[in-house]
Amino acid sequence: MERGDVPKSIQCCMNERGVSEAAAREVIKELIMDNWRVINGDRACSSSFEEYFKSVAINVPRTSLFFYHHGDGYSKSDEETRDHIISLLLQPFKI
Repeated sequence: MERGDVPKSIQCCMNERGVSEAAAREVIKELIMDNWRVINGDRACSSSFEEYFKSVAINVPRTSLFFYHHGDGYSKSDEETRDHIISLLLQPFKI
């Protein structure tokens, strides 16, 4: 925040609820899990457009979870994030 960054979800939760960082992390984890339950519970589709839209709606949070689950894997990517992306996009796989 000293560099001009916007407050992150954990920092916002700490300020709003007046709790410690550990408690705020637990609140955010619970929110994430609750939202995954809602997303996964609403997967019945009645049209191909609706199926495509729901697929995108599920894969966007998955991508975010991949990059940010164990810290900032996007702007401060480590070898593990890089290796996963190369494996996914560039290396052929056996069928």
